[in-house]
Amino acid sequence: FEDFLVVGDLLNDVYSALKVGCHAVLVDRYGRYDNVDEIEKKITVISNLKNLPELLHV
Repeated sequence: FEDFLVVGDLLNDVYSALKVGCHAVLVDRYGRYDNVDEIEKKITVISNLKNLPELLHV
């Protein structure tokens, strides 16, 4: 599953993706997760989907 990327706006969904070995991106549109330490830097946090292509280098 390490070739998969899960993008979501709920921390629980994104964290579950990590549990099964996927890469994960949390879309934090409203700044709710400002104090989250990106789950030990395993979850990348972006503010909106416009930032996703830059993250993916496309």
